[in-house]
Amino acid sequence: MLAKQALTIGINAYVPANMALEPCIHDAKDVSNALVSLGFQAYCVTDVSFKSMNSVIYQFVDAIQPDSIVVFYFSGHGVQYDGRNYLIPKNGLGTWTGNVTSRTIDVQKLMYSMHANKPRVIICILDCCRTNPSTERWNANSIYRTIFGGTKLGFAPMQIPPSTIIAYACAADAMASPMSRNGRNSLYTYHLLRHIKIPNIDIKTLLKFVGIDVQNESDYNQIPCQYNSCNETICLGMNAPYKRLISPYLMQKRSIIQSRHRRKSKPFPIQYSTSPLKHFNKQLYSQHGMPINHHHSLPRYHPSSYKTRVPSQYDPRFLQNVWYH
Repeated sequence: MLAKQALTIGINAYVPANMALEPCIHDAKDVSNALVSLGFQAYCVTDVSFKSMNSVIYQFVDAIQPDSIVVFYFSGHGVQYDGRNYLIPKNGLGTWTGNVTSRTIDVQKLMYSMHANKPRVIICILDCCRTNPSTERWNANSIYRTIFGGTKLGFAPMQIPPSTIIAYACAADAMASPMSRNGRNSLYTYHLLRHIKIPNIDIKTLLKFVGIDVQNESDYNQIPCQYNSCNETICLGMNAPYKRLISPYLMQKRSIIQSRHRRKSKPFPIQYSTSPLKHFNKQLYSQHGMPINHHHSLPRYHPSSYKTRVPSQYDPRFLQNVWYH
């Protein structure tokens, strides 16, 4: 059975207070619980400093098993600098261009570290680049420029390793809404939780459904996007009848012809190994004193008592091997 491993991180307690967030811890815990219900071995950490966050992430990376399904989820603040994206830990505020690499988590570097362990697929969901709900809902440029000196708002488009799916809560270089209609989760995670348990659906299609609901509810102020280099169907949850049809693990062990025509690959039942007419022919012919032909289910005229004609080259092909009399 394929291993399913997940790590979720949520950070609320940013300093100063006007940069603190409300739903991130709920987001991380709710996503973790949803993944556990889908059979994942999920770990959830909240309000961690850079040192703790870096340690937890790379312990998780070292624990990734080959050919496993890996989900990484982060809810909090994020920035970009020089075309690379960074996740902000609890004590990461005050980051600027001179210390961004030593006080934050480099997303691109993290993805390639995960890929080195050869999982089947990496699914990275980043619900970042939040605004402050109590001040500026859709545009926090002035606050962010003061605290994250020299960095750029939003996330940059990413070059990703093979078999990787990365989902942004909002478009590149844009901001995401921190709250939803339920008052507990962010807008993106609220709709993610509504869809994540749907069985027998490809994760890429599932994330598209989430994006459609988010952009409709936000009146197109927030448009999620995803970057994909995975070319196979990956379902986080599957019903039992579907597991034999679309499970990537089973498809790897069994050829396509066998999986579609399983009946042909089974041995012929013993009771049907002989002609069903043989018993009937034996009874019929023995009643009338006729010789029993044991080699064929039906009798045929033996040509030895008849004069045969040598087939001609002008005969149709299907008649060249027929006896004439």
